[in-house]
Amino acid sequence: MEKSQDIAGSHIAFDIPLKGTRTYIHSTNMLSQFIKRFSLEGPVKIEFRRMIHHPIYLSEDSPDHTDRAGKFSFLDGDTWKTYGIFIDESRAITGHLPDNEPEIQAASTIGDDTATCGIDRPANFIDTIVALNKVLVGRHSPGRKAIFSQLTLDAIPKGGTVGVNLVKKLGTKIFMSDVVWNGDKIGSLTFMAV
Repeated sequence: MEKSQDIAGSHIAFDIPLKGTRTYIHSTNMLSQFIKRFSLEGPVKIEFRRMIHHPIYLSEDSPDHTDRAGKFSFLDGDTWKTYGIFIDESRAITGHLPDNEPEIQAASTIGDDTATCGIDRPANFIDTIVALNKVLVGRHSPGRKAIFSQLTLDAIPKGGTVGVNLVKKLGTKIFMSDVVWNGDKIGSLTFMAV
């Protein structure tokens, strides 16, 4: 069960289970929890500096601190609110979720540089675009692991069709894609192949 808890000051702790056979917290689970916690409809930005192997917390106090594992921002009225994503090594990850990427990929239309799939709920869109982008990155960088590193969205998709269009490759390591919802670009996604 994924849940969040307000703790001292402006810190918000999250208990996010592992997904599939991963030994790290999957970015899609984090972003889904952040969207739920703050009741977001967009715009949002998230970036990661490293894989996360322990529970996390968000802190407004020091979003640009060098120890952070990532950064999460969203538009709150007319102001961007930014949190640092920090690792809580004093706690262990509990719980496990099934991996839904094979199911998403099987229900998708995938071309050389474009992939689309229908979604049935807002929380599912992030799972979908990440699963689709992994397929596209894998085609251009075979044998390497595709790691989600950055996402910017103007809106949170609710139903309809989402997709990714691979638009830029920097060698075989960095891949940038447009995120589309019902045919319109709503953001961008960056992956690294390691």
